[in-house]
Amino acid sequence: SAATAAAAVAGPGVRDAVALVKLAYATSAALEKNLRSRDEERPAWDRETVDAVRGDIVRVRQLIAEELTRRGKKMTFAQTARVDEATMVKTVEEMGSEPVKYQTALEVFELSDTFRRTLRFLDHLPPSGTRVEGSGYDFGRKMRTAATRFEKLLYADDTETSARELARRKEEMERSSSMDKVLAGFSSVLLEVKLVVKVTAGGQMLKRRALVAIGNRQGVVGYGVGKAENMLQAIQRACRDARRNLLHVDLYQGRTLYHPVKSKFVCSKVEMWPLGEGRGIRANPNFMAIFELLGVQDVGAKLHGPRCQLNAVKALFSALSEHRSAAEVAATRGKTVRDLGFPADRPAPTEPRLTA
Repeated sequence: SAATAAAAVAGPGVRDAVALVKLAYATSAALEKNLRSRDEERPAWDRETVDAVRGDIVRVRQLIAEELTRRGKKMTFAQTARVDEATMVKTVEEMGSEPVKYQTALEVFELSDTFRRTLRFLDHLPPSGTRVEGSGYDFGRKMRTAATRFEKLLYADDTETSARELARRKEEMERSSSMDKVLAGFSSVLLEVKLVVKVTAGGQMLKRRALVAIGNRQGVVGYGVGKAENMLQAIQRACRDARRNLLHVDLYQGRTLYHPVKSKFVCSKVEMWPLGEGRGIRANPNFMAIFELLGVQDVGAKLHGPRCQLNAVKALFSALSEHRSAAEVAATRGKTVRDLGFPADRPAPTEPRLTA
């Protein structure tokens, strides 16, 4: 089902659907291998955890069966259980890139992340081609050195591998972590770089913290935070974090919000409201940059309380997550858009309607 989410969330596509299928099969095999093994060094699993992982694998089959049925292709849920990995991957690749619901796309991402965490806990390398673009996950145990972790990524299941294959895997890892691929199709803005201090028993640890926002100017935006000893690496980590935390917002006429929204994070309060056509963006510089990345052209926003940039951005994204389109509200109430008094040809309000 992830194969059809490209037009819905500017991220998932055929590649993500294939990755989800490979991760599901790899997790199933690793789980069964772990249950059969009597090695004391391997982590023990309780029945609830095993049932939860198996339930996620079944959910992948359900999603694929639902999408195939919606496209008129004959494959039931029972048939997906008898299909091997190669056949399932080929079937998903033939599904095309027709849009799906936003919630379905989010579920695809959540399932993929769950399988990656499970494989990491089982100390198994994810299948080839399923690595998240820009991620820096290490799949070794905490006590291993960096060199051992890197070797674990290159050598899958301790098998003998040729030098050419090792070079190919290393190149794929470096290419997947490049900033060009992380920010493909997105614009980015550096909102803040700050020096932070962590006090430990051995002294103080100084690091740079970067706050970055990215967006495709078509209704998708995200923010990320990264820490590192130097500013460049902190910005790169923030970009990767933002790429994994995207938010989709429906815009009225593709230029403004549907209704006023209030939200709060800690002590930072944010109010925003739609404006008439041609009014522009009326907000502080950071909010203005985020609205431009989102694709909003006419909107007003106000920040109340402390001026902590990180909390302000979190409050703004909290408000954006509570924004609903007229179609979503009508569907929730079982009515039409006209029943709500918000026909499609009605202009957005030109003044804020927020109460004190």
